[in-house]
Amino acid sequence: YWRSRLGGSVDSEFRYALQSSNSEAADRADLTAQTLSGSLSSIGSRDLLGWTASALSQDVDYDLGRDTRSDSVQAGLIIVPDPRWRITLSAGRERNDIITLEPESYGNHAIAVDWQPSTRSRVLVEVQDRYFGTGHN
Repeated sequence: YWRSRLGGSVDSEFRYALQSSNSEAADRADLTAQTLSGSLSSIGSRDLLGWTASALSQDVDYDLGRDTRSDSVQAGLIIVPDPRWRITLSAGRERNDIITLEPESYGNHAIAVDWQPSTRSRVLVEVQDRYFGTGHN
């Protein structure tokens, strides 16, 4: 991955991941997954509002079964009412062929609440509405 600050105020991160899983079992598929992602965000240490944007593309090649592709983009608003609290509201689109044979497009949205009462403690709760239902982290 590559992480940098652009123009002194925009944090950026770009990642490439390659995952390979090989099984000796005849009923388990070997797979290779490639993921490319990028994100930009801007919020200063004393700002009340900031923004975030991200994109992700993933290809999964299964030896037994069909390959899948997933692409998504998301933008969000970051609200910092207190230095210990960060709330992120986001929305976007994703397109994939995971559930259907042909690629379908879906809307998504999420809310994340991040509380960091000290430098050694942190609680992050996130709820996402995605193509497969509601996800919780």
